[in-house]
Amino acid sequence: MSERVARSRELVARGFRVATVARVMRISRQALYRTPTPRRPPQRRPPADAVEAAIVEEALANQTDGYRMITAFVRRRLSLAVNRKRVHRVMRERKLIQRRRPLERRKRPGFFRVERPRQLWQLDLTSIWVAEHGWTLWGPKTQIRVVGPRGQRRGAAAKAAASIASQTRRRLRIRADSGGA
Repeated sequence: MSERVARSRELVARGFRVATVARVMRISRQALYRTPTPRRPPQRRPPADAVEAAIVEEALANQTDGYRMITAFVRRRLSLAVNRKRVHRVMRERKLIQRRRPLERRKRPGFFRVERPRQLWQLDLTSIWVAEHGWTLWGPKTQIRVVGPRGQRRGAAAKAAASIASQTRRRLRIRADSGGA
């Protein structure tokens, strides 16, 4: 209970009107009327049926697995349709849910130190097979034709970098994403 509510209750006990005290102290009248009850920790009830008992047993047996995997284990064990939300609720009530590790920030491959403008160019190219030319790399608003021996795509990014560097007559470091997953 807050200090303002306690003081306000003392004023009401001395005979001041509840509405006036609540308005002056900027608290709700409900806070003055409510009788505070101490919080009790939630009681852990025993499993209600065979499904809940199976959920608890599987969760204790496989403590590193999440509720979806426990759902699969319980379904297989009982040969019944068990709702995953029920499994999640039972595991949460009994504190059997494991904390998830925060996902690590995805780091980009490689590190490039850029010391002057126009030193690092980044390409996002798509390889397209064109019958007349072979493999052609397409980027935004550009077409760079790169043809390897017998249509091989190996080293296409390096060839594209060499092509751009020769056109701009400067030494460039180019980071290319050739569309691979």
